[in-house]
Amino acid sequence: MPSYSNLVTFRLVNDFGLLLLIWLVQLIIYPAFERIQRDRFRSWHTNYTGLITIFVVPLMFCQVALIGYELVYFFSWKTCCSAFVVTVCWTSTFALSVPLHSQLQALGNQSPIAKRLVLTNWIRTIGWSFVFCLTVYSWWQSAGLAIVP
Repeated sequence: MPSYSNLVTFRLVNDFGLLLLIWLVQLIIYPAFERIQRDRFRSWHTNYTGLITIFVVPLMFCQVALIGYELVYFFSWKTCCSAFVVTVCWTSTFALSVPLHSQLQALGNQSPIAKRLVLTNWIRTIGWSFVFCLTVYSWWQSAGLAIVP
């Protein structure tokens, strides 16, 4: 069984990966959808969704596994908050983002759909940013650096 310090370090690395990825998507990739030529969009979008999945899915599943493990063996309010926010992020992914991507794939480059994708993606951007902050705090705490228990 890994120590709490090791577990939080694994979470810190994984959560940082999701943090970087979601901010790149939010600030660079999704806004660029509107600039991709209509006749090239479907092909580009198919490649994008296939490639981004290779990075996102392992990070998301690893995050759930690490939080689940932490809930069972090192239960805390921070882990409960993380679990709740990650659930919100997953719900947003499958209830909002995936259907919008499906619409973009079916209809092509549609500005209102792309704008809605950027807008609704703020749920995941803020959520995964918050989870990362909680993990940083847990890491500081596990290293004896946190002021508040």
